[in-house]
Amino acid sequence: MAKVTFPVQLSPGGTRLLRKLHHNLPDMEKHTADSSCLYVGSRYGENVLALAKLFPGTILGVDEDSEALLYARMALGSADYGKRVAFKFMTPVTLGFPDASLDVVFVDGLFTSYPKQKMLSELRRVLKPGGALALTTSMWLATPVPTYVKDVWGSIEFQVPSRDELPPMIMEAGFNIHELFDASNELVSFYKQFSGDAHSIVAGGFEGMKHMKSLVKHYKHEIDVYLKLGGDKFMGYGAVLAVKKVEGGKGQVEGGKAM
Repeated sequence: MAKVTFPVQLSPGGTRLLRKLHHNLPDMEKHTADSSCLYVGSRYGENVLALAKLFPGTILGVDEDSEALLYARMALGSADYGKRVAFKFMTPVTLGFPDASLDVVFVDGLFTSYPKQKMLSELRRVLKPGGALALTTSMWLATPVPTYVKDVWGSIEFQVPSRDELPPMIMEAGFNIHELFDASNELVSFYKQFSGDAHSIVAGGFEGMKHMKSLVKHYKHEIDVYLKLGGDKFMGYGAVLAVKKVEGGKGQVEGGKAM
């Protein structure tokens, strides 16, 4: 039996949601071999390698987990993308790119882990005028949120936004919102994949990557709160497709689906 490179999806929706976001990118058809894409939160490379089949230009996946980057580079080594795809250690609030140099930026589930306005400002800085932002994030579906739920996904320093807070936050940072998705249904399958014998999943698919067991243990409490203790009534997952405004000032909603 062939070895499975990615036996589990490491972000809600995985490559399925990624394909949906790519398909709905504004001006997607204009992307060429000269286009550039940054994938923030590349983890083990699953989504970046899937995106490389769809996006014709260069893609750089960045993360702050050096072991995950090592695995991503190993996975890349078995693919045939030449120098078009690469992985690099980088923080999303200090991106090592010139101003207005990128056509597309994906942000995979990291929005609640850093100062939000600082991250949005940095993303806007590196995008070209009219460049596209595809951002996925946790969000509260209803408030007030019980403490036992809030303590699992939120923190005093970096708080989870509500579904209603997310769009104006993106617009205030200088983006026009192209489309909004409520992808909360993806959380069920995401957590259920870990709810069986998680250690055997890790042992069978990530030989030599023992730190993955710590990741699964981290998810265990989230799984219990979401699937068994009613957390699904409050915790959701959203996706935003936005465009950097050509002129300065506040953003606006251009149209598309509302969450």
